[in-house]
Amino acid sequence: MLTVLSWNLGLNKITYNQIIMKRIFAVALLAFSIVGITSCGEKIQEEQKVDFGDVGPHIQLDYVDGEFVPKTEPIGQDIFDALFQGTWTLEQIKHLSRTGKLTDVEKLIGIPYPCFGIKEGGKLRQYISSPATLENTYKDGSYLYNPQNGILNFFDVVEEHPEFRVVTLKESEMTGTFKGEDNDYDQAVLTLYVYRRLSPLDEAGLDQLHGAE
Repeated sequence: MLTVLSWNLGLNKITYNQIIMKRIFAVALLAFSIVGITSCGEKIQEEQKVDFGDVGPHIQLDYVDGEFVPKTEPIGQDIFDALFQGTWTLEQIKHLSRTGKLTDVEKLIGIPYPCFGIKEGGKLRQYISSPATLENTYKDGSYLYNPQNGILNFFDVVEEHPEFRVVTLKESEMTGTFKGEDNDYDQAVLTLYVYRRLSPLDEAGLDQLHGAE
């Protein structure tokens, strides 16, 4: 009787251990399946991705009252007054598409691109060097900045962009957009100018060179 009871207890112990092992195996199999499904899902998502290549730098644009404008916060008046000093010359030209993509525009040889110096009292002097005639002249005008919308207006000077929307302004660089005559298709809804500030050494003597003094 004791032998039979011991055998039954041993059998029950084996059966119980088998049940536990089966449950552990089932849980492990379920976890492996979940990992496999997740991995496959990630693989499918990766395969569904489309590589459009290098889209290049962008500027986010808004469409307001039928016009594209950069979606940037206007620079405050105090910051503008502190940084908009010295003499600025055009460094680069870029076009903005309706999606905000920037593309380089080659500067043409023989074109007198803008170069201007900031004077006191809101005055501005544009230096004009004509490669065709080798003449250096100048024009005096004025400017007015609106910190509410970031628009820099030029009066009697810089006819390329009488209304210039400032995008960035640093100690040695200024960028801004305007709508020119060639901004009439989807790949060029706006033109962006990149201005570089001349060093004191480079701007020295410009007034005399252009006949302003």
